[in-house]
Amino acid sequence: MKLTRAIKVEGIVSRGNLAVLREVYSMYKSMLEHALNHALENNVKSFTKLRVKLYRKLRSMFPKLPSHYAYTVCQDASTRVKSFFKLRRKGLTYTDKPEVRRISLWLDDHP
Repeated sequence: MKLTRAIKVEGIVSRGNLAVLREVYSMYKSMLEHALNHALENNVKSFTKLRVKLYRKLRSMFPKLPSHYAYTVCQDASTRVKSFFKLRRKGLTYTDKPEVRRISLWLDDHP
C-alpha cells in the first residue's frame, strides 16, 4: 500500500513571486502535455519506461527547472495515462487523449 497526502499551503506571495510561480506552472504544464502525448503515441504506461525515454529530453527542453520536475512529470503523466486507459476500456472517456485541466506540482523523495 502506498501512502499519499495532499497538502495545501497558504502564504503571502508578492507580485514578483506570483509571476515566477505562474511561469513555473506554465512550464510544468507544457512538460506534462509533452509527456502525455509521448506516452499515448508510444503506448507507454510505465513510469520507469517513460522516465528512461523522456528524462534527458525534458531536462534539455526546460533547463531552468530543477531535475525533480522532470522526474515528477513522468510520474504524473504515467498516472494520468493509466487512469485514462482504464476509463477508456470502460467507455467513460469523451476525448481521444487526456486533457490537462488541473495541475499540481508533485514533490518526490528522489535525491
